Amino acid sequence: MKKISIGLGVMACGFSCLVGCAGGAQYTIVSRTAPQAFARPACHVVVEPIHADHLMVSEQTEAQFLAAKRPNQVWAFNRDKRVSEEKFMSELRDGRSKVFAPGSADSTFVIRPTWSAWDPGKFMGMFSKPGVGTFSFDVLSPSGERLDRIEIQPSVVSYAAADRMHGVFKEAGASLGKYIDENWACAAR
Repeated sequence: MKKISIGLGVMACGFSCLVGCAGGAQYTIVSRTAPQAFARPACHVVVEPIHADHLMVSEQTEAQFLAAKRPNQVWAFNRDKRVSEEKFMSELRDGRSKVFAPGSADSTFVIRPTWSAWDPGKFMGMFSKPGVGTFSFDVLSPSGERLDRIEIQPSVVSYAAADRMHGVFKEAGASLGKYIDENWACAAR
């Protein structure tokens, strides 16, 4: 009986490394305005496309990183960025249709996401290095004033680099959604 349970534990651990393990990233509120602007009866949100103009990949600029890659690798990296942003938005919107519904200009906040760093990690069996992303999110009032700045640094271990990137973006979306759920009284489900 012990052999079977130990074998199942090893198999489960190995399987989780193959399909990916998410770190359950938490958000950090870097700056916040007072009084809290989200205590109104209802609000809506628009999320800008993710800004990655100054993205650093493994301690070099994205341009430097891509310059050392073959054309098919550059194409795959750009595809993975697009798919990852879709996963981010899908996770963020999940269960929050009320706050993402169109609303009046005076009740619509803007979230401006910025992806500043990406360490793609490596898969090396039990010695794998997770993919790690660094994101900041500026929350703007309906008049354009910055209300909050949130930082999230998710990490994911997975076999494929694309899965690590997708997982990191999905974790970022989940963490930003948690921030909305916990801090925006006007977004109550």
